Amino acid sequence: MKKNITINLSGRLFNIDEDAYQLLKHYTDTLRRYYGKHEGDTEIADDIEARIAELFEEIKANGNEAITIEHVQSVISRIGELEDLAPEEETNDEQQTEEAGESAGTRFRENIESGARNVMNTLRSGKRFYRDMQNKMICGVLAGCAQYFGGSPLTWRIGFVLSFLLLHSLAKMFHLDPSGLKMFFLFGYIGLAILAPKAENPEDVLQMKGEEVTPQNIGEEVKKQNARGNNLMGSFLGLVVTILLGLAAVWLSIQTIVALCFGGVFFTNTVRWFAEWFDFDISVAGEVLSAVQIPLLLCGLSFVVISITLLYCVFHALASHLGRTAAMGFKQRIAWLLLFIVGVVTFVVSCTQFVTVCEDYSRKFYDEWQEKDRQNHMIDGYYFSDEDRDYFNHEGWTLVKGDNCEHFTSAGEYWNGDCDVRYLDAFSGDRNIVFQTERSQEIEAGTYQLQAVARCSRDAEGVYIYAIVEKDGKEEKYLAKVPANHNEGRQIYQGETALDTMSPREMDSAIEANDGRGFGWACVRIKDIKVAEAATIRYGVTTDEALTGEKCDAEWLSATDFTLTTLP
Repeated sequence: MKKNITINLSGRLFNIDEDAYQLLKHYTDTLRRYYGKHEGDTEIADDIEARIAELFEEIKANGNEAITIEHVQSVISRIGELEDLAPEEETNDEQQTEEAGESAGTRFRENIESGARNVMNTLRSGKRFYRDMQNKMICGVLAGCAQYFGGSPLTWRIGFVLSFLLLHSLAKMFHLDPSGLKMFFLFGYIGLAILAPKAENPEDVLQMKGEEVTPQNIGEEVKKQNARGNNLMGSFLGLVVTILLGLAAVWLSIQTIVALCFGGVFFTNTVRWFAEWFDFDISVAGEVLSAVQIPLLLCGLSFVVISITLLYCVFHALASHLGRTAAMGFKQRIAWLLLFIVGVVTFVVSCTQFVTVCEDYSRKFYDEWQEKDRQNHMIDGYYFSDEDRDYFNHEGWTLVKGDNCEHFTSAGEYWNGDCDVRYLDAFSGDRNIVFQTERSQEIEAGTYQLQAVARCSRDAEGVYIYAIVEKDGKEEKYLAKVPANHNEGRQIYQGETALDTMSPREMDSAIEANDGRGFGWACVRIKDIKVAEAATIRYGVTTDEALTGEKCDAEWLSATDFTLTTLP
């Protein structure tokens, strides 16, 4: 049977065995004598006693009604041994005052401490990973990595961000999905934040740093924390001021931009006046600004509301944390939350309306520009692309008819495989091409031959090369039908439709065109064009039924390389 004693330790009551009390009393008295020698260190002994009380609370929470000597031994092993407190000096003082009356309890303590020393050796075996709460930015994970592996917290934070950006860029480069990488970094950080313990007291901080848990080290750590706390307030206030100034600068910049936007919208008359003064045309811009006045006004006002709400809540939270003001009440929080939600909803709706109006005007302006561009490209009632117009002007062609044609020239399937050469080309998916283009030339009396390279779609009828000789109001017509060889075939260099002016090099190119399949071109000739005296000749390609006497059902046609030569 043991005698229990009730003690008050740091304002907490504990039931403790008598022998455990003797050991604890000797330990705490020694701590106070040691720290009592140094001015201002009494609070270190108080902190150590408070830590002992916390450990006793943990023991009670485990269902122990009374603190035993084994419990005290365990606590001493965690806090630190008495020999670490400059034992030579303190033992001499103790021997001078208590040598004559040394009790059996003291000798018993020495025996117990020799066994507790083994536990301390285990605690001193190395570092433990903790979240560093003194240098944390979010949860202290990266600061804890810096303490455990070495380096500064800033280096680890920069390395963490750069590693993520580098791996993300590599994933994009190799066309990999970066979502798995994001989840790895996010859940890895969250997992460490949940699983890793926090370094909340000096003992944890020492273990995090890999230092021995001794009363001297605990005392030094308490001193550092107190000094850091004194300096931390100034540093923290400086950081707060810097952050607030940065936020204020950003906020003022954005507000300035918004104000300039409002100035451009709501003072359009002034802008117009200056535009007229400097001879600028802003009629279109003025119309747009007038249309977006209300959405832009609501967007700006809601942005101001959101900014003020966020800044006020941040400032109030900082002031509350520093003890300068009371925390927000429940009703106040609800009011600010509702104001923030209203601001966000208004901002989203007004921005959506603003974007819708801008898209409508953009579509309107694009349609107007397209129509204006089309009018600029209309020649004799037909739309000419830039390529068509340049080709017709350069080659001297005149478009007589061009109904139901999507274009008048093309490139990419020239007979020798040269993809850059442009040629006459008409297309209609409805197979109702009405196309006639020609050029004219003054000729003398004689016999002439018209030669051209042409082709048309498969099974087509009604595509002709023609020549018309005019003299004194009379016309004499000559026609030659274009073979329907489609876009494959090499008639250009074989048979009756071979091109007789082809050089050997052009022959090789024609053979190799379209991987040896050719493009379906054929040489079309009109021979024996007899002219009795000087006259005008018009020639070209046509599908006009009034000229050919045959209805055209071709899907497309192509023609190029027209030459008019004199026959002997």
